[in-house]
Amino acid sequence: RGTNTTTGGLQLIGRIGTARFQSLNFLTYGAEIAYSITPEISLIGGLEAYSTKRSIPTSQVAEGESTSFWNTLLPLKVGAVYRLGDNDLRPYVGADMQLIPGYVKSGGGMAFGFRTTGGADMMLSESFGLTAGVATGLWAGSNWYLIDGLMNTGFVVQVSTGAIGVF
Repeated sequence: RGTNTTTGGLQLIGRIGTARFQSLNFLTYGAEIAYSITPEISLIGGLEAYSTKRSIPTSQVAEGESTSFWNTLLPLKVGAVYRLGDNDLRPYVGADMQLIPGYVKSGGGMAFGFRTTGGADMMLSESFGLTAGVATGLWAGSNWYLIDGLMNTGFVVQVSTGAIGVF
């Protein structure tokens, strides 16, 4: 079909997956836009939510309040991917940078991350396809330690799948 091969093409990609950062397990979901600057190279930008259910020791919770609740991080990301070949099944590799605002409620601030990514896109038609990928890298922030058991820097690993719309 020759999909995803035009310079200046736009893709909208929706993803859902899981991630782990130190002792936290996340459900991830979000969207990104890819802009093809060559048939192989695309610039990407997006917003992805990382949600985790945490249990807080009863000694740290006001009487009558729940000891478990959901926390959500909203990293913004920018990066690039390189897609191999010109077939319906296109493996890719890439890298991105993440900015994570307000990552610890009581500490505020901005954390950041750098990741490498890899996976494959499977185009089912000229304008729709599926994607699956893995990303790994580092998150760093000066206030992660405010969450029991976390260090200020650690590895993050994510596995995700989703859908691609080509415009």
